[in-house]
Amino acid sequence: MRAELIPLLRSLYNGRQDVVPRRWEFNGGRAGYSPMCSVRQTVECPITRARKTGGETRGLCKHCGIKQYQPLTDDLVQKHLDGREVLGCYPLLAGGMCNFIVGDFDNHGGDRDPKKDVLAVSEVAEVQELAFYIFTSRSGAGFHGVLFFDAPVPAWKTRPVYFALLEEAQVLADDAELGSFDRLIPMQDQLRGGADLGNLVAMPYQGAAVKRGFTLLLDPSTMEPFTDQVAALKGIKRLTEADLDRIITEWNLKRPEPGAKGQSGASCGGQPTVDASPGKRKYAEKVLQTSCEKIRRSKPGDQHDMRLKTARTVGGYLHYIDEGAAMAALRQAVVDSGAQDIAAAMQTIRDGLEYGKAEPITIADHTRSDTPGHASPLVEHDGRLCRVKFTDKGEAEFKPVTSFLFRPIEAISVDGEGEYIRADLVAGAVNREVMLPPDCWTSTQKFLRVLPGREFIFTGAAVDVQLVRGFLAGKAMAQRRGVRTAGFQDNTFVTSEGGLTPEGPADDLVYINEIQTPCRLLSTEAASSDDLAAIRENITGFNAPEVVLLILGWSVACFFAPVIRAILDAFPLICVEGEAGAGKTSTVNAVVAGIWALYGAARALGEQTRFTLMRAVDGSNSIPLVFEENKASRMSEKQQNLVSNLIRDSYNAFEGQRGMADQSMRSYRYQAPVCILGETGFTETAILDRMVNVSMTRRASAPYRAGFQKMQRLPLDRLGRTVLEFALRMDKETVAGLLRDCWRDVDASLEDRPRNNAAVVRFGLGVLGEVLGMTFDAAPVDAAILAGTSDDGGPRKSAVDRILEAMGRMSAFTERSQGREFAFQDHLESDVHYYTDGQHLRLHVAGSYPVFAKWARVHGFDGDVIPEATFRKQVQGEGYCLGVGSIWMGTRSRKGITLNVSAMLEKGLDVPEEWANQSLTN
Repeated sequence: MRAELIPLLRSLYNGRQDVVPRRWEFNGGRAGYSPMCSVRQTVECPITRARKTGGETRGLCKHCGIKQYQPLTDDLVQKHLDGREVLGCYPLLAGGMCNFIVGDFDNHGGDRDPKKDVLAVSEVAEVQELAFYIFTSRSGAGFHGVLFFDAPVPAWKTRPVYFALLEEAQVLADDAELGSFDRLIPMQDQLRGGADLGNLVAMPYQGAAVKRGFTLLLDPSTMEPFTDQVAALKGIKRLTEADLDRIITEWNLKRPEPGAKGQSGASCGGQPTVDASPGKRKYAEKVLQTSCEKIRRSKPGDQHDMRLKTARTVGGYLHYIDEGAAMAALRQAVVDSGAQDIAAAMQTIRDGLEYGKAEPITIADHTRSDTPGHASPLVEHDGRLCRVKFTDKGEAEFKPVTSFLFRPIEAISVDGEGEYIRADLVAGAVNREVMLPPDCWTSTQKFLRVLPGREFIFTGAAVDVQLVRGFLAGKAMAQRRGVRTAGFQDNTFVTSEGGLTPEGPADDLVYINEIQTPCRLLSTEAASSDDLAAIRENITGFNAPEVVLLILGWSVACFFAPVIRAILDAFPLICVEGEAGAGKTSTVNAVVAGIWALYGAARALGEQTRFTLMRAVDGSNSIPLVFEENKASRMSEKQQNLVSNLIRDSYNAFEGQRGMADQSMRSYRYQAPVCILGETGFTETAILDRMVNVSMTRRASAPYRAGFQKMQRLPLDRLGRTVLEFALRMDKETVAGLLRDCWRDVDASLEDRPRNNAAVVRFGLGVLGEVLGMTFDAAPVDAAILAGTSDDGGPRKSAVDRILEAMGRMSAFTERSQGREFAFQDHLESDVHYYTDGQHLRLHVAGSYPVFAKWARVHGFDGDVIPEATFRKQVQGEGYCLGVGSIWMGTRSRKGITLNVSAMLEKGLDVPEEWANQSLTN
């Protein structure tokens, strides 16, 4: 593998070939990289001479006149792969070209997760058809996100594109705490002089780090290293300069080439590069002073982010002020802050300045509008928005900012977000309606994304975006309040279709969300008396009572979910599980989707991410959300945890949070009622307690086929509209009183959460009975919920109980034609994994649990495969555990647990004869 890696690595990390940085580390903990030099550590080396005389060594290498850099060779790369060297690479080539660009993601005490950030950038790059590759860093604490190119491309093109990906992924934004994003490599557009090498990146596949699982190429779908690294590297797609040009054009990232007139990219500073009025220079100097003060006041742990953030801000204003003076002021601020390593801190400052210079900031002119050369607020002229400029003769010149005009329709205020503006854009004969969100004014790039087509062109700068905002603010338009959550809001039921109050349709409240609600109740008529009569006759005959009553009661209770949550601080989920062909999906589609007039396919549970789940459950507080394909045995551990958290958080309507582009945190509430379908249900006690469990089989459903077909023809959507109107008229006190009555009527054997769940279902059936003019026998509800949260009506089995039962099956023998054999090929053996005398079971956990975990994956174990350490801890809490310590296994003493077989049987565990009978085992 290493022989194949050398040419691959050199072709991908194709930086400077005439010099190679090598990592060094001193006993005191200091470490860094220096260029390998043939003169180093010889008698001619200035550093060697300085050390002999006790002189200062700092800066001698950089300014050495006799240095002889060692070029990169295959032999050096081989030593890097073997772990004998730790090498880096200088990506920036002569002429400001590079063959790759790297984003460094690490955690500097911020509140961001490097893995989440680099994955977010990867997803944005994938959408933009840019091949993006992720490597673990040498320490394993961070990641490198890399774009590779098929030929050298200008660095001044690669860096704005990478910055745009960071901003689109909400990892980097204006005035944002940078969190896990550290720097770009290369950090500059051009080398600053003959001695400048640019910044470096550590080369991957370093031998010692590879042994720890680091510096490897990762599969973004799992964030685990590819099994065949060589094949993965060979499959890397390299981008072209045309790919960069496409993004630069589409996202309006154009900037002059470094060295062009008015640009500071090619030079390292000096005088201001634009003619600025004294007022503008004073403003930029004030920004510098404020930034320096922030650096001085920064505290340890926050200093890296503060230096990068403030230097980035100053970098945007450097074309107004002297860069050398700005660097001196920033350096003094770093010294005043008590920085231990001034050189490292100033490197961060230089990085930040480079970031800021990539997007120069224009200071608006605040002089009088009638003075020559002043650009006024926008005006409409010749079918476009224009800035008007007055010449020395007082004549007006119109400079177009847009190719279209705005015709505002309404302003929609959303609490916690700001104002959305719905407007028509008119470009000649073309008219398009758009929604302008509050954050579209924060940057030119975000404003451009709102524009709907090629006829709608914006030619202004960032300052013009703010002028457009001010122009619209002066227009008269209707004002409405918006909500991002569909369902019941202030005695109004609101969806994408509009709003409904007890008095009738309402338009003062509007649902505004990128996720459209699938509920069409507002466009559905209420049920007639004939409809209700037909429903009364056929509503209970589509399946067994323990299925019918639970699904009907839960579906109707959803109309009161916000009120029930306020009373009980909880609302149960419903899980419909059963074998293929049992009728799960068709029943839910007919009943739940029917009553709620839902359209569209259910979501596949295994395809959801944490963010898609948060957005979905936050989109409604009463309209059911249906997930199908619940197959826990086929899900990864990450997916299983995601589903478990969904159930726990949805039961109590907890909040999840996600960072936004401006580094604020947006909250998403798990408030939608959730319905889960699957061939397998759940076994964890904490999960079962939070659910109404409906179990279906083909055999039990078969006798009701005719009744089911009749139910499918019922106008359940009209019934749902009638229940909706009923719910709007019922006040909270009435709901609370009825819910208390239902809670008291629940069977005494149900306690805590299961009792609340039964009360909710009973309440739903009571409301349905009131609407239909009939009564339901709710007794089967209690029995069904008891059966769903316990084992055969007895004590509920814990995850540990089920794991031990599985281990028992793995220990069992079976009679075959060739004699007595283990029932499973992957089995547990006496005197190896366990020992029993018929009364006590000694279990060697370290030996048996890994075998069980593998068996569970292969054979589709339907219980929870908890971590081994968790199993050890939880088993000690069981009444049949006699102790943990040294146990005798065959001829050896091992550490394990001792269990009481009789107590296991008393609890109801399925214990095999091999554990309960010593003679059988022996």
